[in-house]
Formats: sequence, C-alpha cells, structure tokens
Amino acid sequence: TVLRSSYCHCESCRRAHAAPMYQVCYVAPEDFEITAGKELIKWHRSRHFCGECGTKIYNPLGHRTGFFPCTLEEDTQHNLPEKFKPKQHVHVEESVLDMKKCMRDGLAREFG
Repeated sequence: TVLRSSYCHCESCRRAHAAPMYQVCYVAPEDFEITAGKELIKWHRSRHFCGECGTKIYNPLGHRTGFFPCTLEEDTQHNLPEKFKPKQHVHVEESVLDMKKCMRDGLAREFG
C-alpha cells in the first residue's frame, strides 16, 4: 500500500541526495522488501544506503518506510504504476527553487 508519494524540498533530503528536490514514496513497512543486493546495504542514523556507491536506498520511519524511486533501474522508474507517481510537493517553505516560476506541474503544495 502506497501511503504517499511526493517531491520533498526539505533541507535534509536536499543535502542527502544533493538535489534541489527529491521524490520519496512512503509505504507500510510490511509492503517494503529489498529483493536483491541486501548484502550491500549499510545504515547510518536510520538511513539505509548502498555500501559501494553511497546512494540512499530507504529510510524506515516506524509506521512507514520511505524509498526513492530514482534508485530503481531506469526502465522501472519510467513504468511505475500511477500510485507511485508524486501527488504533491512537501516542505516547499524550505525549497531553493522559485516554486511560482519553475514548478508549474499542477501538484499540490504542502508546507511543514
């Protein structure tokens, strides 16, 4: 079950992913599974990442697990079911982008 799929603009995500915004999907922990490469995953401060390249893979957050679709293979990224596509921008008050000028995608904006 997808609980939420968003573009996050918070400082923590921007720093962790070296990007002005980042897509995150939240699912119930029981609906999340690493199917390949488990032995490569390392963790630090609740963030799970690839031990070889450093890419963030997922964050367990108690009642939900956040994962990052851009870490999936490109074919998978471009063919995600509709429920995994972002529905809003979150933490836009922390954005480094001019949301009025460059983000005209019609998605809802959420503050805080």
